[in-house]
Amino acid sequence: MIKRQKTWQKGFGLFVVALGVVFLAQPSQAQMPADTQFLEDIRDRKYADTMSYLVNGGTPNARDYNGIPAIVAAARIGDAGMVKELIKYGGNPDMSDKRTGVTALMEGAARGNIYVVAVLVTNEADIAMQDDLGETALIKAVKEGRREIVKQLIDVGADPYMTDYTGYSAYDHAMRSRDMRMKNLMKKAVSNR
Repeated sequence: MIKRQKTWQKGFGLFVVALGVVFLAQPSQAQMPADTQFLEDIRDRKYADTMSYLVNGGTPNARDYNGIPAIVAAARIGDAGMVKELIKYGGNPDMSDKRTGVTALMEGAARGNIYVVAVLVTNEADIAMQDDLGETALIKAVKEGRREIVKQLIDVGADPYMTDYTGYSAYDHAMRSRDMRMKNLMKKAVSNR
């Protein structure tokens, strides 16, 4: 009886290990779906490969295994040119990360990339979209101390009084910060409304 139980446990253990290898192994380049390879090419800044994918009819709205859309991935690495190309080929500027709700505009704003923000605003990205925390691109820019982005977003009509899920607005976050120039910028923006 004891010997039979150990044999069963050993067999089950091998099955679990084999199952783990199957599900946890990363696919090789040859096994990777085209959309996933496209996202990897964007992250690796392989411009020729990403353009080939788009020109040959690949979807600019592709997502990776984690639900991150191509346009968010491009904004995350600060590639304004790729963001522009994705939109040119029909990409949705308001696609968001499925896990966090973060859009390309929020990514560009938080990272202080004025060119990514300019491309998205020019292509009518929604400046009022909120992520899973209720934060807008303006709130993210204020919290990260990105004064140029704050000014840029306010100039195109971002609402400094829209609140996140904690009840604080971009204006509130600015007033709570230690950055006097951010406070002054936000006070001026509010007084000009």
